[in-house]
Amino acid sequence: HTHTLHAARAAFMTLDLCEAEQSALAREHVLTARLYTDDPHSHAGPRSISPFAPCCASRLPVVYDAARLTRDSVVWDLGCGDGRVLHDAAARYGCRCVGVEIDATCLRRCASRAKSRGPVVDTLCRWHLADVTAAPEGVLGRDDALAPGTPAPTVVIVFVTGHGLRAISPWLKREWERAPRPFTIVTCVESLDACVDYRDGVSFDDFDPRAANPDGWEVYRDETHAKYGVFVVPPRCVSVEAWRASRPTPRACGPGSVAADAEPVAVVRNVLTDAECAVLHLFAASTGFEGPHRTRTEDEEEEERERMERGEARGGGGSL
Repeated sequence: HTHTLHAARAAFMTLDLCEAEQSALAREHVLTARLYTDDPHSHAGPRSISPFAPCCASRLPVVYDAARLTRDSVVWDLGCGDGRVLHDAAARYGCRCVGVEIDATCLRRCASRAKSRGPVVDTLCRWHLADVTAAPEGVLGRDDALAPGTPAPTVVIVFVTGHGLRAISPWLKREWERAPRPFTIVTCVESLDACVDYRDGVSFDDFDPRAANPDGWEVYRDETHAKYGVFVVPPRCVSVEAWRASRPTPRACGPGSVAADAEPVAVVRNVLTDAECAVLHLFAASTGFEGPHRTRTEDEEEEERERMERGEARGGGGSL
């Protein structure tokens, strides 16, 4: 118990590895925005509990790893902002995603950007204009509770200020305890067991982890994830110890494993210069990759040129 209190205090006092990047986004999106408006559907309005600042790119892979996402996951982002966390989750994992946001402008951006990512991401994502603080009891535990066709979550992501996290903590704890389908909670920057309302003027010296965790959250702090400001509350049926013990074994990523797992490489003519091709061959040789490759036929090259002329993409993502 003492170790947990020390860990919570350290989490409160320590900046994470994304701090510089996240602070730059905060300056760009928060300090240049209107600080207050009467619009109820604005992140600066009277019903908002947190201003909008997007999650920095360097934190996203850590969030997904901490959440242990798979194709079968259903990811909710409470306060989804411009939707980038869910856009990438849907694209990378093929999982269903639900964004809940109080800001109408942000929500329109979510839908627009999902459509621009292609039909797969657009189909996998749903967006809802809603005030989380006024959400009905049981909304996280049942399919269709928020809206028809909206699945209940297996993972809930929350990236808001300490003030916002404290505001929804009691409600979120009730949902987590009572949901028929247990779900994991992932928070960024702030952890549920050590979040404080900055409006209360709490200083580092006065911080008391026991007072900061009135709802009795038990939080898992992975050594790597915590360095990036990412914290996990396992599903209620799984203890922190069991969650730690069941952590997936990372895949090997050295040259040997890359060569062993690599897909066949297709070579497209007349796209790269001879010098660029030479650089790629040197890189392949440096990794030890000697996998199979083939040259595309003229019909395949012509089909690719026609696709490019029509502005069509060759799929949901790319790999080198």
